[in-house]
Amino acid sequence: MKKIFTILFAIFLLVACSKKQEGLQQYKTKYVGDNSKVIGIVSGLNYPNGLKYKSIEIQSEKEPYGLNVNLEGQQEASFFDQAVVTFAMIENLGELRYFNNQKELGSFSREAVDLILEANGTNLNELNKDDDKLQEYIDKVNLDESK
Repeated sequence: MKKIFTILFAIFLLVACSKKQEGLQQYKTKYVGDNSKVIGIVSGLNYPNGLKYKSIEIQSEKEPYGLNVNLEGQQEASFFDQAVVTFAMIENLGELRYFNNQKELGSFSREAVDLILEANGTNLNELNKDDDKLQEYIDKVNLDESK
């Protein structure tokens, strides 16, 4: 009986560990050109003030590679936390801009976001490599819709 319990427990652990990448982290990618994963990331984030994901435009002809995120809604807002998650999950993304009805709402570079994070004791590479820290940041973004 003890042997069966041990085997069942081991199977349970394997299944639990394999499901760690569900949710937004399953879309983590090295390349901004992986449009299905990039769409999964930006469409899976909550945006402040009721803004909603509409579409993306990938700028991948030359470095720094960029991404334009088009949103729908009537409000303006700050997108720093969404930018952190997006940069942490797309390794070669260099520039990120948010638009609403062709009006730019925010613009970020990887370097500027990383400098701000480093001043607060972390960085994009650390978030990319540490799934638990990244998930904490994702949860922060997706739980606080009032930003």
